[in-house]
Amino acid sequence: MYLCMSGAHVLCCFFYYDVLITTYNLHGFNQGKVFLPTLCGMNDVILIQEHWLYGDELHLIGKMHTDFVAICTSVMAESSGNGPRRGRPWGGVGIMVRKSLPSCNTIA
Repeated sequence: MYLCMSGAHVLCCFFYYDVLITTYNLHGFNQGKVFLPTLCGMNDVILIQEHWLYGDELHLIGKMHTDFVAICTSVMAESSGNGPRRGRPWGGVGIMVRKSLPSCNTIA
């Protein structure tokens, strides 16, 4: 429910949204990034796994689509400042959420 107050008038509005959610295992950011813009065009929330990015590279997910905000974490953050990077990176999760979704929701 959303309340709008204007002077002595109170307008009570009910908004219902169909939120489309998908999950996507990138198998590495460089492999999976090609399909992310397509998913952004079809969904409101994208749960991503296995992006394999270091902490200083997480901004790349946020730049995939201008209509989305991304919240990500990297398990590689611990080793990113400890000298040269060795071995294949692994893990990492993130959530991409469409900016136009209302900021206050009640899930029934």
